[in-house]
Amino acid sequence: MLSSVGLTSLYVAAARAYETEYRQRLFVDTYARSFAGDTGFALFSDLRSFSPGLSANDPHPGISIRTRFFDDALLMAVHELSLKQVVLVASGMDARAFRLPWMDGVQLFEVDRQEIFQYKEPILLNLNARAKCIRKVVVTDLEQNWATALTDVGFDRHKPAAFLFEGLMFYLKPATVATVLETLQSLACPGSWLGMDFVEAELLNSPYAQPFLSKLRKLGCPWLFGVSNPEQFILQYGWQPRQPKIVVLGEAEANYGRWTFPVSSTTSSVFNHYLVSARRMNF
Repeated sequence: MLSSVGLTSLYVAAARAYETEYRQRLFVDTYARSFAGDTGFALFSDLRSFSPGLSANDPHPGISIRTRFFDDALLMAVHELSLKQVVLVASGMDARAFRLPWMDGVQLFEVDRQEIFQYKEPILLNLNARAKCIRKVVVTDLEQNWATALTDVGFDRHKPAAFLFEGLMFYLKPATVATVLETLQSLACPGSWLGMDFVEAELLNSPYAQPFLSKLRKLGCPWLFGVSNPEQFILQYGWQPRQPKIVVLGEAEANYGRWTFPVSSTTSSVFNHYLVSARRMNF
């Protein structure tokens, strides 16, 4: 049985399944429908009321764009920088190990709690899934010593790596965010790459967002963290934004012709969702 936060990974899987089956799809994830199951699709339907203007089986534009953006950014970073280590933190139902064209020799570490892999691995086995990289499962909790868990299965902290934190940070308490990023500092040597997304801090207290945020609280997976200046925030942990730098969801670099909502506004009803691509600074 998955926890409330674990269930959000099924919601994301449902969104990726709908995108895969869309006529103008941005990516293909043939594992997503099996991962989502009835529970994921029910949760997706339950939260659909907070996405006006979309029909029942339409993909979620934000999740679809975010997935495609990080697909492209991650592969670009790995190929440009010749990175052979990729770490998906809080990987959930991510299928990038199986669906992206990795270079030979890439080790991909999926980091998440035991409940996730107890749910995920039997599905992969049943689908006869074959990873396109050297896939390693890292069973740990981010509030525990996840750095040791990662190195114990072969991660080399003396070699640069690509780290992806997708759809995670807003679920964490501010103190946990700080601890996670401090741990990341100990793992990421210069030359490493970071992908991460944040919501704007002001969203968490906005009356416009309260119906959605209240629903998440009732489901047991509240949003707890946001940032007002993502560039300044990541700089304090040793990360320098790089091309495409920090992009707001819906801008030209993160649109793909699918974002139909305002990108930014002077009104308090529109808030930024930041997509971050950064490099580890030299010290």
